[in-house]
Amino acid sequence: MLAAGATIISLVVAELALNWYLASVASPRLLQKYGSNKQIRSAAALRYAAHPYLPFIPAPNYTKGPNRHNSLGFRGDEVAVPKPEGVYRIVLLGGSTTYSTAIDDYGRSYPVLLQQGLRAAGHEQVEVVNAGCSMYSSWESLINLQFRGLDLEPDLVIVYHGINDVHPRFVHPASAYTGDNRGSRMAFIDRPQSAADCLALLRVVRTVCGQRRGNAGMGVFQTYHGVETNHADQFELQKKGGTYPAGIFESVPAQRMLADNPPVFFERNLRNIAGICQAQNVDCMMMTFAVSSQFTDEPRVTSEEYASAYAEQNVVVRALAGECQVPCLDFAAAMPHDREYWEDGRHVTETGAVVKAGLVAGFVTANFLSPAAGGGR
Repeated sequence: MLAAGATIISLVVAELALNWYLASVASPRLLQKYGSNKQIRSAAALRYAAHPYLPFIPAPNYTKGPNRHNSLGFRGDEVAVPKPEGVYRIVLLGGSTTYSTAIDDYGRSYPVLLQQGLRAAGHEQVEVVNAGCSMYSSWESLINLQFRGLDLEPDLVIVYHGINDVHPRFVHPASAYTGDNRGSRMAFIDRPQSAADCLALLRVVRTVCGQRRGNAGMGVFQTYHGVETNHADQFELQKKGGTYPAGIFESVPAQRMLADNPPVFFERNLRNIAGICQAQNVDCMMMTFAVSSQFTDEPRVTSEEYASAYAEQNVVVRALAGECQVPCLDFAAAMPHDREYWEDGRHVTETGAVVKAGLVAGFVTANFLSPAAGGGR
C-alpha cells in the first residue's frame, strides 16, 4: 500500500509539474508536440491570428521570450510602409522552414542572418522581411504575396517550399486532390481531443512511442491532420511504428497516391507567384527544397516516398525557373547534410541557419545586387 501510494503521489506530482512546464515554460515547438488542446489554444490565440483570405497569419505584435512578430504580422523587427527611399527590400515566402521554427530567438533565424550578411558585404540598404509562416504551402504563399507581401513594396521575392506541398498529395480518392486543396485543408475548426490525450503523461508517452502526432494545427485550425481524405499522418505513424502498409495503404500504397496526385498545383502556384512578380515589376528567385539524408528515423525526410516526392518537386522548381527566366538556387544540392545543421532533417538549427543564410546571400549578391551599389541593384 505504501508503494502504491507513493507511486500515485509521484504520478500526480509529475502530471502537475509537466502541465505547469508546458503551459508556462515550454517552447512553442514542445507545446505544439505535447500540449493539451486547451494549452495550445491559449498559446495559439497569441501566436496566430485570423485573416480575411488566409487560414491564419503570425499574430501581429506577438512576443514570447526572444521571439517576436512586428505590427504587420511578420516575424522580426518593424517594417516601414511605404518603403523608405533607397531601401532594397527582400521578402521571403515559405512555411516553417522560412519562418525558422526550430530557432526560438528570431535574431538567430535565417532571414535575420541573411540581412546581416548582405549588409556586412556592403549592401547596407538591404532589408529582409520574413513572410514565412508555419504550415504554409505554396497555396498560402500565393495568397500571402498577393494580399500582404506586395504591400511591402518588395524589390525581390524569394520562394522556398517543399514539405508542405508533399503532404497534400497523400490524398485518396484522387478526386479529392483539387486546385483549392480542399482534400487537405480546412480552416478554423477545432480538433476534438481524445480521452487518451487528457493527461500530459499519456500524451508524452504516446507521442514518444509513435502512437500520436503533435497538434500541428496549434489547436485553433485544422490542416491535413483533420481531413479524412488526407492520409499523411497515417503514413508517418505507420512508418515510425513499423506497421506500414496497413489500413488504406494495403490497397493504395503511398507511392501510388503520390503518382495519382502529381505536383501540378505546386507547379501552378509557383508559376502564378512568378507571374505576379513579373506583373508588379518585382524580381523573383526560387530555391529547391533541401533535407538531410542522416535522419533515417524521420519518415517525412528520408522515407522512399517523401524523398522521391522532394526530388520530383525540385525538378519542377528547376524547370519552372528556367522557363520563367527566374534565378534558381539549387539549395538541395548546396546545403550540407551534417546533423549539426539540422533540427529534424528539414528545419535548420542555429548553426544551419548561418550556412543557409550564407548560401542565399551569395546567390542574391551574384544575381541581383551590384557590388558597387552599396545595396542597390
